[in-house]
Amino acid sequence: MKPSEITVEYIKDYLRIDDLDTSAAEIVDKELKAMLEAAKQYAESYTGLSMTAETGERSLDDYDDVSFAILAIVGDLYESRTAALDKQSYQNRTVECILSMHSYNLV
Repeated sequence: MKPSEITVEYIKDYLRIDDLDTSAAEIVDKELKAMLEAAKQYAESYTGLSMTAETGERSLDDYDDVSFAILAIVGDLYESRTAALDKQSYQNRTVECILSMHSYNLV
């Protein structure tokens, strides 16, 4: 799966979120959508690559393993219910390993 194809429904399945009443499900969907966007922005910032690219340029969508990093970030955010994701303080060894393999933003 390409990172840009990750959906809130996929994340809910991945995190095993189910059996929510309608109002709770709407809130969780909004939270997960925001967390997904934060995770994608983190991956873009970390690697220096955009999610999708013009013809001939590399992008995060070229690397399916980046999807696992994004899912791990969303999982961490959901578990801690933290709205902020700071590149300087965020540490997840799996995420770092995957994103480092594709990092062009080495400065």
